[in-house]
Amino acid sequence: MGLIWYVPDRQFTHITKSRPNEPTLIVCNHPNSFFDALVLVAYHPGEMCFLTRGDLFRRPFLNWLLRALNMVPIYKRSDIDEADIRNAFTYDECVRHLKEGRQILIFPEGVSRNHKGLRPLMPRGTRALIDRAVDFDIPLQIQPYVIGYSSFDYVPKGIYLERLEKIDCTDFLENGTVRTHTILQTLKARMEGAIPQESITPSTRATETKSWTKKFAKAGEFTHRWLYQLLRNTIGKKTEGTIFYDSVMFTALIFIYPMLVTLLSILIWILVGFWYAVIVFTILPFLAYCWINSREIKIQHDDLPDRLNHFQPENQLEKKGG
Repeated sequence: MGLIWYVPDRQFTHITKSRPNEPTLIVCNHPNSFFDALVLVAYHPGEMCFLTRGDLFRRPFLNWLLRALNMVPIYKRSDIDEADIRNAFTYDECVRHLKEGRQILIFPEGVSRNHKGLRPLMPRGTRALIDRAVDFDIPLQIQPYVIGYSSFDYVPKGIYLERLEKIDCTDFLENGTVRTHTILQTLKARMEGAIPQESITPSTRATETKSWTKKFAKAGEFTHRWLYQLLRNTIGKKTEGTIFYDSVMFTALIFIYPMLVTLLSILIWILVGFWYAVIVFTILPFLAYCWINSREIKIQHDDLPDRLNHFQPENQLEKKGG
């Protein structure tokens, strides 16, 4: 629901609400950190688990929280010596999820970068999951998606999401062995042929939607700009030089804003009355929607490949700031 506010221009191709009946491995390009997963979870039907960088699971609380959100750790050899051993357990866990009817999301590029187009694939994890599924007689399907954005740094934004033709791994079985290399070549060719090579430009539908929202945009800006500016400045500083601005900004808004509106409504109920609280609880999200939808969707043309996919220590940020 929050994506309606954050991403008013959603351009979909071949997106369906029908849930796949077969065990499915979902794959997608990975230009925008955790935000890519949020978009896919919102618009791909069915329960989904997704492979997430293993270093995030080191702390007990984060390990519990991420697993509660259906995330499964995948480790890089450059990060940990026993990566292959730990990943073997991860692949077994993925097989169990597939048998229980869940779908697995993996980003075969291996690392996220603010980049348009398809980066070179790092297929070790995808290959291992395919081989492990075949070993357990699971008729695995691969569902590719491609995703693109109008920008990585601006709100509101536009996204493009396309669901590509599914790949049936059982079609690549030969004498009891799966031709994984051929599957990966097919996957790469389909994604390269469909992936946006330029930033997404606003659609006509988004422009038409803005016309009526402008009537209430000033009121929305007056009531909400202070919160947006506070979060933008704080999160922009914390995520400077990294790929995480969108992910952190969206997460902060989706948690903080409903709590703020709820607390304010309760306070008004206590001080003024119930129906005044109902009006505030209803009108504030409406005004926020109008303000966001009336704003220009800015386009970011340049790739930003040098941004880090991990947070910088505070002391490094202080040095950069002078």
